[in-house]
Amino acid sequence: VAMSVMQLIMCLSTMEDFCFISWPHMFAVLCYYRWWRMLYSLRIFPQFGARLLPILRSFNSMGTMTMLGLFSFLGFYHACLVMRISLRQEQGKDGAWLLTFSEVYQLFAIADGAAYGELLQIQGPEYAPGESQEDVRLVLFFSISTFILCIFMLNLFIAVHGEAYDIAKEHARAIFSQDRAAVCLDGLLQPRWRWPYIKYPTAVIFVIVLLTLGLAVGISDNSSDVSRTSGRVILNMILLWLSSVLVDSILLQRPWHCNGSDGEGHLLWICYRKNWQELVGTDGHELGQIEGRLSSLKSEAAQNQRTLKHMLQSMHHLIEEEAAKARQRDDAIELLGERLAHIEYLVRQSAHDELSVS
Repeated sequence: VAMSVMQLIMCLSTMEDFCFISWPHMFAVLCYYRWWRMLYSLRIFPQFGARLLPILRSFNSMGTMTMLGLFSFLGFYHACLVMRISLRQEQGKDGAWLLTFSEVYQLFAIADGAAYGELLQIQGPEYAPGESQEDVRLVLFFSISTFILCIFMLNLFIAVHGEAYDIAKEHARAIFSQDRAAVCLDGLLQPRWRWPYIKYPTAVIFVIVLLTLGLAVGISDNSSDVSRTSGRVILNMILLWLSSVLVDSILLQRPWHCNGSDGEGHLLWICYRKNWQELVGTDGHELGQIEGRLSSLKSEAAQNQRTLKHMLQSMHHLIEEEAAKARQRDDAIELLGERLAHIEYLVRQSAHDELSVS
């Protein structure tokens, strides 16, 4: 909405010659926005959306980390600005807040080492740190601050964002399907042509475009009267807007209205299981193999779990076999003991009988 209002302001302000270069900053913002808008519109295609949407979704969970980095950056910038303003006031000059911001930004975001030397000279261009206690405090302050901002915060930000991207990439197929469904719902909620049903919408749209261009050329006037020119430009803008709305409504007409029905009998109910990603409409051939590090770790952990389970089952089976063999040996030993005891009994009985006979 803001960009549309900005574009309308530019058109109304340059109605005489439509020279947008006279508004360079606003025109630059619009050009930059249009390129990003074109990139974002590619999200509905499987080749782009399944890889683009996880990147955008990963920024949703970066609010806390962004606030931490922003407050650290603003705190360091405020401290540097205070030291520079104190020197500038002694010299009778204004505070260089923009110069300080650019130097801190170079050091924090771009990791430009030259900005560190410029900040060390924050007390003046001819100033060089010596060995005094104040100089030691200044160097120590900048060293600790640059370590926190340039090493700790940036690496932590990269690590957190990488983890958030991996989590979003795990659900890339679901995110793509949800966003595509949202685009379809937005299209269904737009104004549409209801009656009568247009069987050949392309031909009708072509005729509408030709008529609109003809009316726009007829309304245009080369007169030097600014008031008349402004009125004709506004009329052309309204005409083009109405024609675009009409064309969109024709493209969004319901196909089930071609037979005169109201569409009540053309409802579609979709019931899906919990593991719908593996069953319906989002196979790997369409969206590509999209897996992050977490998916690899999960697959490896599942494989290791299956391997360990198989090893435990094999060891359990081996233990059972060894236990069965041990039980068989115990039974054999017990049977052998019984036989030895019987033989011993027979020997004793025979010896007793011989003694009785003698």
